Amino acid sequence: MKRLLFSLVVLAILSSCTTVKELQNIYETKNFFAIDFTKYTEAGFLITPEKYIGDYESVGIVRYEVYPGAIYKVVSTQLNPAYGNTKVEQKYIQVKKWEIKTISMQDAIEGLYKSCKEMKADALVNFDIKYDVVPYVGISNPVQINGYVISGFAIKRK
Repeated sequence: MKRLLFSLVVLAILSSCTTVKELQNIYETKNFFAIDFTKYTEAGFLITPEKYIGDYESVGIVRYEVYPGAIYKVVSTQLNPAYGNTKVEQKYIQVKKWEIKTISMQDAIEGLYKSCKEMKADALVNFDIKYDVVPYVGISNPVQINGYVISGFAIKRK
């Protein structure tokens, strides 16, 4: 009995061992991320994460949220594996999937810029942008939509 128990313990220990893959190369990676404000600067509109130290009129605190839309659509039709069961009458079933549109950060900033211009602002200070995720749950086909939240203080420089 002891021999059987010992064999089972040894077998368990040996079967739980995993091999660790040896890494051979780590390649150099270079990443550059930028938000280009050139278009707005050339139009005389200032966007900065800093405070403005010159004279200005307050226009308002702004928050711009943008999320793309999504469509729940049929991607294929398949034979129902349960067809033939007396309770199942549907021969084919539709396979559906969320098709989520995308929005770029630059498009989000463009929308913010237009909204600030409508408010008669010529600058946005304390600029902040965050990536945001909105989950649509509590439905039979949950989905997450990715978007942007941009905020700041709109001013009119003197």
